Order: sequence, then structure tokens, then C-alpha cells
Amino acid sequence: MTDQLAIIRRLERERDEAREHVARLLDVFGGSSWMPPEWLRLTPRRREVLGVLVRRSGWVTREQITLVLESRPISRFVLDPKNVDVYILHLRRTLAPWGIVIETQAGVGWRLNPAGRRKLLASETEGLRA
Repeated sequence: MTDQLAIIRRLERERDEAREHVARLLDVFGGSSWMPPEWLRLTPRRREVLGVLVRRSGWVTREQITLVLESRPISRFVLDPKNVDVYILHLRRTLAPWGIVIETQAGVGWRLNPAGRRKLLASETEGLRA
């Protein structure tokens, strides 16, 4: 009986941890289904990072981006959080010709400038123009 109670408690803890994980993912994704335009020719990870930035109007932390990347099917290994900096660097270079800026606040994270975010959200129907 004691073993069964221990198993039940362990399963309840695991369930609670899974619920917290899902809640953090929903907080990052915001329930949106936006995906970057294919013609940007982004790698799967860069596409995911940009998607997180577009879905969130506020600041996005390295931890939030890492959490999303590690939860996706494209993740075959544990991500070094510093890799997020490299993805941001490449996205900045890709988006610069359209005047889309990824802003940084030290110790906080990144966000898209409001005008750039609007452009990307509109790109689904209108397309971006250099």
C-alpha cells in the first residue's frame, strides 16, 4: 500500500510539472498560429524564434525562447541558451532590409519594434516590400 501511495504522489507531481510546462509554453505562444513567410527562407529554429517574437508584443526572455525551441520536434539535443543570441543576430540581418528591428534590453530580453511587428503580422496577406 505504501508503494502505491508513493507512485500516486510521484505521478501527481509529474502531472503538475507537465501542467506548469504547458502553461509556460502557452504564455510564450499566446495561442497564435502565425508563421513567418516562407520567402524569408529561415531555418526551422530561426523561424521558431521569429514566431515567438511576433506572437509576443512585449519582451521575450532567453529562457522563454529556449523553452520553446527545446519543446519542438526539431529539437534533437539540449540547446545551449547562448545559441539564442546567434539566432537573434541572423534574424536581425535578415529583417534589416525591411526596417524590422529586434530591440534588446540588457538583462531582460528581446522584442520586435512595434512597426516591424505590424509589418510581419500584415505580411501574411500583403507581403513585405523592401
